[in-house]
Amino acid sequence: MSARNGERHMRVLFAGGGTGGHVYMAVSVVRRLLQEDSGAQILFAGARGGMEERILPPLGFPLETFPLGGLKNVGLRRRFQTLTQLLPAYVRSRRLLRRFRPNVVVGLGGYSSGPIVLAAARAKIPVILIEPNAYPGYTNRLLARFADQIAAGFPETARVWGTKAVVTGIPIRDEFFHLPLPDFDVVRLNLLVFGGSQGSQPINRLIMEAAPRLEEQNLHVIHQTGPEHYAEVAEHYRRTAKKVEVLPYIEDMPSMFGRAHLILSRSGASTVAEIAAAGRPAVLIPFPAAADDHQTRNAQVLADAGAAVVLSQSSLTPPLLANALLELAADRNHLRRMATAARTVSVPEASGRILDLIFGADRNRADGTERRQSAAGKVRG
Repeated sequence: MSARNGERHMRVLFAGGGTGGHVYMAVSVVRRLLQEDSGAQILFAGARGGMEERILPPLGFPLETFPLGGLKNVGLRRRFQTLTQLLPAYVRSRRLLRRFRPNVVVGLGGYSSGPIVLAAARAKIPVILIEPNAYPGYTNRLLARFADQIAAGFPETARVWGTKAVVTGIPIRDEFFHLPLPDFDVVRLNLLVFGGSQGSQPINRLIMEAAPRLEEQNLHVIHQTGPEHYAEVAEHYRRTAKKVEVLPYIEDMPSMFGRAHLILSRSGASTVAEIAAAGRPAVLIPFPAAADDHQTRNAQVLADAGAAVVLSQSSLTPPLLANALLELAADRNHLRRMATAARTVSVPEASGRILDLIFGADRNRADGTERRQSAAGKVRG
């Protein structure tokens, strides 16, 4: 009962987001869906003020937003405000489901996915959750009981939910998989630095102080600061390290990965998957305030494969960071081994595997409806 079988077009609602990684993860699945079903209807729903508002409209994807904050790792006032927003968000979610009539709802994590997933489960609309982190996020842990299946980025994540979970890998843009491995025989290596879609002030400060020393050793810095911090960082480099490329935000991240020989970043799930797919050696500084310290667990996946060095923010100084980066840059053979090791962690077919779950949930729902209608007909007969 799907366009895969030449019958009808899918209607899929993607709920949640909040970060660039979660949103681009969904975009990868949507693009794969539209390749198979060009008439599919897509709708995104998320929190007002999230990265989805920046990313999705330019890509032409419809987006509904509503005010909703967080519950974990926030102050008492913010938590109370969120609690007052939950019921209105749930009511609005029910209206949205009646209006859009999705075949399947896909929860992306983030608090804004909660009301929609709950409303979909109550309306008996199939629910698929995507959990990209090596340790399940708080929202998905709460919502797992309402899901038909869960797409897990890592085997250790899938084990938390047993047979309900399927290891799919993390969906990312196809362009990362098509990048050739870096040429480490060049004189000057490019170091790409970023702290997620919003930037990271601690990483900014560390690399700002380390950059002059890196430049002296032929390590060229390309630094995404985040829009909020751009002016401050750019002014600092103007005075201290004029050759640094400083950018507020990188729209075309695959192309920038293509230039990079080494990456310095946080370790969000999508970032880890992109590093693996692109085959880039990495120095990772996990965000210490991430829920349940999931970024450390994500980073460890690459470290265990020999593809990354993991540094703790709490004990890191600009000289220590510069030493770690220069030590790696000086050993080109080690960088080659790291690049090759990164590729062993990547899962190229993650989007397709998640799409299989979406189509499968729709077929199961359609089969169940047919069985109920057939049983009702026999009773009437």
